[in-house]
Amino acid sequence: MITFSRLEKKGNLGNQLFQIASVMGIAKNNGQEFSFPKWSYGKYFQKQLPVNKEDTFNYFKEPCFEFRELKFDGGNYDLDGWFQSERYFDIAATRRYFSFKEDFVEGLKQKMQSALSSQTILISIRRGDFVDHPDYFQLPSGYYLNALNEHFPDWRQYSLIIMSDDPEYCKFHFGFLSNVYFTAGFSAVEQLGVAALCDHFIISNSTFSWWCAWLGEKEHSKIIRPLHYFTPAKRAIDDDRDYFPQRWVPFDHTGRKMSLRNAVICLEKRDPLLRDYLLANFEIGTQHIYEFPAKPLVHGGKWIFINDAVPPPLAVYTAVDDQDAGSIFLQKGALLNISRSLDACVLVKQHDFGIFSSQLRDVESTEPQIIFSCVPGYDEDVRNWSFAAIGKSGSQHYKIFYTYAGKIKGFPECIYYLAKQKKKALFVLKQFVKWLIRYRKK
Repeated sequence: MITFSRLEKKGNLGNQLFQIASVMGIAKNNGQEFSFPKWSYGKYFQKQLPVNKEDTFNYFKEPCFEFRELKFDGGNYDLDGWFQSERYFDIAATRRYFSFKEDFVEGLKQKMQSALSSQTILISIRRGDFVDHPDYFQLPSGYYLNALNEHFPDWRQYSLIIMSDDPEYCKFHFGFLSNVYFTAGFSAVEQLGVAALCDHFIISNSTFSWWCAWLGEKEHSKIIRPLHYFTPAKRAIDDDRDYFPQRWVPFDHTGRKMSLRNAVICLEKRDPLLRDYLLANFEIGTQHIYEFPAKPLVHGGKWIFINDAVPPPLAVYTAVDDQDAGSIFLQKGALLNISRSLDACVLVKQHDFGIFSSQLRDVESTEPQIIFSCVPGYDEDVRNWSFAAIGKSGSQHYKIFYTYAGKIKGFPECIYYLAKQKKKALFVLKQFVKWLIRYRKK
C-alpha cells in the first residue's frame, strides 16, 4: 500500500492534485494499491479515492524535484514531497478520478453560459506570494499580453476567461474588453471546473495553473506555458525540466513587446515616467512619441492622444490594431493615483501600472475623463485641436470603450505608499510574534 498522509497539509489544491495523481501512478508502477486520508475536495468528483485504513507505513522522502522512477518492495510506504511531474502519473486513472460530477459541471455551465457560447482562451495569472519570490521565474504582464497576441492573433473572436488570485490586477489590464469574463467569487475547485470546460490556455508557473491546463486539455487545445518554473538559482538546486509536459508550448517573454507599427503617440504633457512606460511595453521608436502640440517627426497611420493618465497596454494596442474607425477610451471607476516621488521606483521595476490595482474601486464618475483617443489618419489641423475636443466632434463614428487607468501625481499622493508600508509593518509584526511564541515554548 502506498499513501500520502500529509494530503491537505502540504500545499493547496494544485499541490494536492499532484500528490494524488503521482501516488496513484507510483503505486501502479510498483504493482501496489493506493489509499489516502479523507479528502475534502473528493465530494466534487465522480470517483472517490480509497480511504487509508492501514496504521504502519515506512516514511519515504522525495529524493529530488525532477522525475525519478521509484521502486518499492511490497511494504507500506507513506510518501512525502511534491512529485510535480506528469511522468509519475497513470494518465487513464488520473482522468477517471479527476472527472467532476455532472451536477457540479452543469451548475458551472449555467454560471458561465455566455462565456462558453464561444471558443475560449483561459488566462491563468498567479500573483500573490509569487511576485518577487526568489524561487519562482517572474512573469510580468508582458508575458500574458504578448503570448495572447502572438499565439492567438484572432483572440477577439474568443471568450477570454481570466483566473487569478489578484482580480483587481486583471481588471486593470483586461477590464475594457467586451469578450472578457472574470471568475472572481468562484472557489478554487469551481475555477478548476470551469478550466476543464475551456479550449485553450495561457498559464502561469503555479501548480493551480498547471492543473487548469491539464484538466482542460483537449485534442485541439493550444497550451502556452512559461519558459521555466523556477529561477536560475533555484533550478541549480531543483531541476524543473520535468515540470511542464513536452507537448505544451513554451513562451519566452524576455525582450518581447507589442508592436504599434507606424502609430504616433501624442502626450498631453511631458512626462518621462509615462514615456518610459510606453517604450517598455511597446515596440515603437522614440521619434513616434512626442508632447502636444509640438510637431511630430513622423506621420503615423494612427494617432494616439493620451491625456494626463496611464492606460493599460492592451487597450492602446487594441486601439491601434483595430482596422476600423477610431476609438475613445473613457475612464472606468476611479483612477489609480500614485506618487511620482514615493512610488516611481515600483513602477519602473516592471513598468506595470497594474501593480497599483489594490486601489482599484468600481466608483462611477459623473463625467468620466477621456483616457486616450485613437484617431485614424494624419490631419494637418490636428495640432490645433485641444485634448478635450479630440474625438468628441466625430464621436458618433468612434468606438467607445471604458477602461481603468492610472495617474502619476505629486508628493502629497501617498495612499499606495502608506498602504504598502502598513502591510510591511504587519508582516514584520507577525514574524516577531511567531518568533516570540517559539522562543517561549523553548
